[in-house]
Amino acid sequence: DLSNNLLEGRIPHFTWTMKSLKLANNKNLFGNLTAITEMVGIEELDLSYNNFNDTLELAREQLLTLRTLNIAHTQIKHLAQKEEEKIIPD
Repeated sequence: DLSNNLLEGRIPHFTWTMKSLKLANNKNLFGNLTAITEMVGIEELDLSYNNFNDTLELAREQLLTLRTLNIAHTQIKHLAQKEEEKIIPD
């Protein structure tokens, strides 16, 4: 749990093997969220109260394991399945 730590910048890559990633209320985290698709096996993801403003793309494997997703009070406006995994085009 890295919540409430005044972290700034992009999410570091050491987090990609975690089952649970809580980054709530750091306020100064930002950047491209496409790297989150590398988090295979993630069960809990809390990005709330940060400055993320990208589309959050999730892989099919993540959708099978993800139990909790919190993006409250962010600028994330769109959730999507990874483009190359779509069965039916938009």
